[in-house]
Amino acid sequence: MRRIAAFVTLAFVLLAGCTSMAATPTLDGSAWQLADWSESGDPSAFKITANFAEGQMAGKSGVNNYFGPYTAGPGDKFTIGPTGSTMMAGPPEAMEAEQSFFRLLEQVRTYRRTGGELTLADADSKALLTFTASP
Repeated sequence: MRRIAAFVTLAFVLLAGCTSMAATPTLDGSAWQLADWSESGDPSAFKITANFAEGQMAGKSGVNNYFGPYTAGPGDKFTIGPTGSTMMAGPPEAMEAEQSFFRLLEQVRTYRRTGGELTLADADSKALLTFTASP
């Protein structure tokens, strides 16, 4: 009877470990292009990217390059910051898009990665930034 109880306990522990690993896919080593956002307008007219490596998120924000530490998990939790960026000027439309991107990025609290899509969302899981995988 003790052996059965020990076996059942071990099985639950192993299953819990596998489930938690599958629920939090890593972002490190991935690269993304912004395809949609919760703002009006089409962000695909601007080069806005997100690259993840060794706990850092970096990319192009429309005009400038940005960078900052991030944490994905446990579960769907996502945090970034503080971020920094280069300080170049660009066309007014691109500068507005960049400001929209940074404003939305500050609100991100959760994420979902499914196939070739990454969604950064607020605390209520409302999609703010939707990326597609870059080759």
